[in-house]
Amino acid sequence: MKRGFLIVAMGVFVVAAVSPKDVPPGHWAYEAVKRLVEKGWITLFEDQTFRGDRPVDRFTLASLTARILNELEKRELPGITRKDLEDLKALAEEFKDEIIDFKEKSAKLERRLQALEEQQEISSKELTALVEQTSDALDTLQTGLKSLEARAESSVNELNTRIEELQKALEKAKRDERRSRALLWAIILVTLGVAVSN
Repeated sequence: MKRGFLIVAMGVFVVAAVSPKDVPPGHWAYEAVKRLVEKGWITLFEDQTFRGDRPVDRFTLASLTARILNELEKRELPGITRKDLEDLKALAEEFKDEIIDFKEKSAKLERRLQALEEQQEISSKELTALVEQTSDALDTLQTGLKSLEARAESSVNELNTRIEELQKALEKAKRDERRSRALLWAIILVTLGVAVSN
């Protein structure tokens, strides 16, 4: 039974015809494959093959069994017989640990996904707040920069005016110095001229 179900587990891909091309009617698993395909529990590949020679791991089997059990619990599988339920119960018992592990891992992944979504939402809100704070800070900096530019321009204008005033005062002082020297030389020459004439 386990081997037949392992072969069946590999065909879960595309809905197809009832009889797989690669499982002849005389094959020991033919009836099991055909029955599971007819009931819609498994499907064939696109080329209507089952590919039962491919290996399957216990996780895949546990996943498929869990899927069938979940569908049974939801009563979504039509035409289920008592024998079907007994077969599934036997499989479920045989792979109980794997199914429990699969369900626990699924629940853990679901919780982790939910936590990641919540974290992403928090991160998104934090990022939005950070962008708004940065935008406000940039606005404040731009306003401060404009104020500094205006004060700097005013200070530069004042300094230029003061420099012009100082340059004018320096030129005047130089002219006054030249006049004073000329006057001093004139006085010296007059004094020398008077002294020579005496």
